[in-house]
Amino acid sequence: MRLLKTTLFTLLVLFSTIVLSQKKSDFEGTIKFRIDYTEMDEAFAAYASMMPKDFIIKIKGENSRMEQNMGMAGSTVVITNKKNKQVITLMDIMGSKYKMLSPIETNETKEDANDYSIVYLNETKQIAGYTCKKAEIHSKTSGEVLSLFYTEELASDYLPNKPKEYETLKGFPMEYEIAQETMRMTVTVNEIKKEKLSSAEFEAPADYKEVTQEELMKMYGGGR
Repeated sequence: MRLLKTTLFTLLVLFSTIVLSQKKSDFEGTIKFRIDYTEMDEAFAAYASMMPKDFIIKIKGENSRMEQNMGMAGSTVVITNKKNKQVITLMDIMGSKYKMLSPIETNETKEDANDYSIVYLNETKQIAGYTCKKAEIHSKTSGEVLSLFYTEELASDYLPNKPKEYETLKGFPMEYEIAQETMRMTVTVNEIKKEKLSSAEFEAPADYKEVTQEELMKMYGGGR
């Protein structure tokens, strides 16, 4: 169970970093994503049914909100406010509510960005009603190759804080891979719905205890 808690905390941090955005988007609405685990170490395979299967991102102007159900472990919400340059992470972990505040990070190095190149291919497929083209992300350092499908029908910055390897992608990633040491997963858009959202969804409730990431790691991530 401790291994599961550590894994869920790692995924929480991973998907939290996906929702930060450095660009202004005129999109307002909800984007739903599905997560498929294509590879997983044997130690984690026993917990496969308990791993997160989806998440949603809500975007309104310069604000974004990521919501993810972590199954038995609870849920997490990450609110990004670019005007205030702040990220609010709300976690309901087995009934305990925590709030973590952090600044928006913009310190990606030029070396990191230059490590990746994008190869555009001719293959296409339909995803959530959009015609998508295939591309591959190549890492010059590790030799890792990640596949993705993107659409040029949506602006590239609709996905808040694209992973740095997708920074120069000429479209919106509708299906993409994430590779870690312990697992590999594919994230796919299920639905894109343009709709008016309430500003209240991008504000933090008062009934959450504020903690630091270090304190949370000690409680759930195995830190000392």
